[in-house]
Amino acid sequence: MNSVIINNSLYGTTAASEVFALNAATGEEIWRFAPEEKKSYLKTRGVTYWTDGSEERIFSTHAEWLWCLDAKTGKPI
Repeated sequence: MNSVIINNSLYGTTAASEVFALNAATGEEIWRFAPEEKKSYLKTRGVTYWTDGSEERIFSTHAEWLWCLDAKTGKPI
């Protein structure tokens, strides 16, 4: 699983396919997103980051879904 560090935030996924953001300097959790559908056999390939200069997004897969999350809040877009 790949993680990324952007502007002092580390974005990644857990073994349970939850997506999280941490303060990269302190390790403090900023937010966590857990998809409603839980399946123990699912694999994730990590996260990727996108910005247009004003908005920031984190993309991650879960089952057949591609999730787009607000990078600052972790809320689905």
